[in-house]
Order: sequence, then C-alpha cells, then structure tokens
Amino acid sequence: YAVRFLDNVLTWNEGRHPLPQQEEAARRGRRIGVGIMGLADMLCELGLRYDSDEGIEYVDKLLHKIKLWAYDESTELAKEKGIFPVFDAKRHLDNPFFDTFPPELIEKITKNGLRNVTLLTIPPTGSIAAMAGVTSGIEPIFDIKYVRRSESLSESTFDVEHPLVAKYRKSNHGSETELLPPFFVTAHTINPEKRVLMQAAAQRHIDQSISSTTNLPKETSVETVGNIYRL
Repeated sequence: YAVRFLDNVLTWNEGRHPLPQQEEAARRGRRIGVGIMGLADMLCELGLRYDSDEGIEYVDKLLHKIKLWAYDESTELAKEKGIFPVFDAKRHLDNPFFDTFPPELIEKITKNGLRNVTLLTIPPTGSIAAMAGVTSGIEPIFDIKYVRRSESLSESTFDVEHPLVAKYRKSNHGSETELLPPFFVTAHTINPEKRVLMQAAAQRHIDQSISSTTNLPKETSVETVGNIYRL
C-alpha cells in the first residue's frame, strides 16, 4: 500500500513542481521514500531492549523483509504501469545493495523492471511521530516524561509522558512511582555504540538516506565522540 500510494503521489504531482528540472528528475526516476516510525515502541511491545543484540537482530530481519516487500511491489507496478524511464537492469542490479535479494526476486526485477529508481528511506519524522503518539523514525524513546515547549501550538510548555508508557501503566494498573521493565530504555541511557549498531542494522536495507541521533551526556569527551563517528 505504501509503495502504491507514494507512486500515485508522483503521478498526481506531475506538472506541479516549481522547477522544470525537478519535474524531469521526478519523471525519469520516479523516486519514492517508504519509511518507518514507532520502531522503539514495537521493540517495547515485544519485550526487547533497544540496545540489546536481540533487538538489533530483530530490526535487521524486519527491515530486510520490508525491503523485499517494497521491491516486489515496485516490480509488480512496473509490469502494470511501466518502468521508470532510465531503468537499465544490468547496471541497476550490479549495485551491492541487491546482494541479499533472493534469486527469484532478482529474476522478477530483471524481467519486469522497476517502477521506482529508489524506494526506501528513514527520515526523522519528529513532528509526525509526536502527532501519532509514537517514537520517531528508528530513534529510541526520548524520555519517559519530559517538558515540551511549543510556541506554534500554545505559546507555552507542557508535560509529556510517552504514550506507550501511559498505555503500559494503564493495562498493568501501575502508578507513576513504579519502576518500568528494562525494555523501556531511553535515549540518554543507551550505550552509544549499540545506538550506532542499530543504525547500521537498519541502513543496510535502505537505498536512500537515513536519519539517526546519538544522545550523549554534556560531559562526554571529544575522544568518545570521535570514536562514535568512526564506528
């Protein structure tokens, strides 16, 4: 549904781009960006810590499936509506990104072509995720409870409790003073190396850009920041 919806958006937008160069780029590649949000909430629902090897492995497998589903639908769309104009099967599939694709899907893409030059991205989704009440992109839960400022909405500050935490407490008849299970891990308490490994697990299945943050205490050393960048 997401692939078809975004491809339909491209079609609807024909003739509406500000610049002719944008119009031509959209027409030639039909680039879309299927993404995700709520990943950290999903891990909590499964009882997996965001910074655990099990959690990272689960995300790796999940995004691999999403990648294959998206590409399978794009090749179905290519058969139904036509390929993106500059598609070249040999050149396209020579990219190492396709090394983990099953042979039958590679064969299908070779035969049908693709509707879209690229299909997947993970944007930060900050405002959208806040409106939906879920974690943003592949980010962990920012905090269990915090103060948010919104000049555009109310010109004031207000308390925010992460919606999944409130849901958990309600379903378990817990109070705010009770300790939460360890899988409710938050951004500032996560091992930064695990944070990078989570990004790495996700980005190997993404054919465009990915947004990710590592939260660190103020007193973090320059050396530690350097090591995280290199990792």
